[in-house]
Amino acid sequence: WNANPAPDGSGDQVYEGLYDAMKTVRDRTTQFGPYDGILGFSQGGCLAELMCRSAWAADGSCAFRFAVIMCSFACRDASFKSIYPEATFDANEVQNSDVPLSVNHTPTLLLAGGRDRGVPPELTGRLAKALQNSTMITIPENNHAVPRLRTEQQKESVRKFFEDRLSEKSAST
Repeated sequence: WNANPAPDGSGDQVYEGLYDAMKTVRDRTTQFGPYDGILGFSQGGCLAELMCRSAWAADGSCAFRFAVIMCSFACRDASFKSIYPEATFDANEVQNSDVPLSVNHTPTLLLAGGRDRGVPPELTGRLAKALQNSTMITIPENNHAVPRLRTEQQKESVRKFFEDRLSEKSAST
């Protein structure tokens, strides 16, 4: 999908093909899944976060139990403005979508590079604030690349995130 300036000159963006991308992820996950989690980097992180808002599992909830989003940002499409940073969302506000969206309660680990010029950590931080259940780690030495965990504290934070997911899975089975 492509991000383009909104035609009204507002400075907003319009994402062409976003709903098709969401449907493709939904269809492939349904066909080949289930998967415990979803991983997204940069623009793919934006898509991963929106997929966690998508109520398309059999019980009407998110199909993923966790998300890992790296060097990413909140969706900047003008039609999604109402969900950031608000905690609620009216699916009727989105035009041309059959993908119902809701509040994102999916446990989400966000990793940001302190030297990222493409997606500064402040943008990832805004996304973290819009989520109900997130952990954000900024790695000062990293730029816009898959983060390399450097300190024991960073490694321990990631380890704890996944240990918590395993504990949740064990408790539910």
